[in-house]
Amino acid sequence: MRAIDGLRCLGYRVELEGENIVCRFIGIGEPDFVLAIPLLQELQASKAEAVAQLRREAAEGWPLESFEAEARFGHRAARLYPFLGRRVLTSHGPGILRQVIEARCVVSVSDDPQRVVDVPADLVRPMYMASEDLEGVRDSLPVGDALLVGKRASEPPHGDVDTDPPEEEVVEAYKALPKEVRRLLASGDRRRQAAGAVRAIKAGMSQAALAAVLRVAGRTPEDAKALVEWAVRKGESHG
Repeated sequence: MRAIDGLRCLGYRVELEGENIVCRFIGIGEPDFVLAIPLLQELQASKAEAVAQLRREAAEGWPLESFEAEARFGHRAARLYPFLGRRVLTSHGPGILRQVIEARCVVSVSDDPQRVVDVPADLVRPMYMASEDLEGVRDSLPVGDALLVGKRASEPPHGDVDTDPPEEEVVEAYKALPKEVRRLLASGDRRRQAAGAVRAIKAGMSQAALAAVLRVAGRTPEDAKALVEWAVRKGESHG
């Protein structure tokens, strides 16, 4: 939709909160109201169409940052720009996204960091997306949820919030969360992850499983623990 794409190009984050469309300026400097006001008016006039698009995007599972990059740069592969330097899932298995060049990506494969592969952008997804969402992914990848493909082998065994519970337990707990909560946890943005952590705790996810998800999503063990403890306190304070 032209209004949504145009606002994203201007630095606005456009998202749904319930039935309302919320636009927040997150760009650099001051917003360009001369260009933004007509787009905001168009958005209001075509609210039903806009809501439908935002719901479709949420169902796809990509973070908002990816749709913003796609709007800004004008091509679908730009959805991967927020994941440069981060772990992704490819048809060759998990790896680190090094470059996105038009419709192709350069990825260093996890089992051999010195080896890089050229992969079509359509066969690259964020690590947290379910493996069944990616055609061509190797059948040998873990069943259930690709979020756990990159789980650090050096992390300690099952225990409290500082350790990982069994992989199957984390997969099931993560899959049981609403998709919007999963998007928040996997966004890479600490503030959004904190909001997702509160909602995950309220949804009944264990502290250990939540900490494991946050570690795989990019938080250090110390920060993951701090976010979980904060989410617990926040949930208790709100009854």
